[in-house]
Amino acid sequence: MNKKIALVTGGTSGIGKEIAKQLLENGCFVFINFGHNEKQMRKAQEELKHVSNNLKFIKADVSKEEEVRVMMNTIKNQFGKLDYLVNNAGTNIDGFIENLDINDFKKVINVNLIGKVICTKYAIPL
Repeated sequence: MNKKIALVTGGTSGIGKEIAKQLLENGCFVFINFGHNEKQMRKAQEELKHVSNNLKFIKADVSKEEEVRVMMNTIKNQFGKLDYLVNNAGTNIDGFIENLDINDFKKVINVNLIGKVICTKYAIPL
């Protein structure tokens, strides 16, 4: 994994952050994608800077094709390739279905399913 380039979507917490940490420890340069929570990003940045300097945070909503395209172009412009894509970004709306706002459900589908397709689409050429 030494000198490989990785992108971990939704990598500022939980499993994604641990995956990013493992990739860093194994010599990868890691881009960590985050969607909107800058406070959580700064916390992850503080925690992971002690692991490696081979790290960059990149903001993009994975459910929005144009933002993903820009994110992938940033990676392409900096390194010219992407060796690993970890499609980890996800969201959840808890509650009973009878109380569910359909727009919240669409957001879950857009991030958890469509976002993975969009990220994969733009990662393949790299």
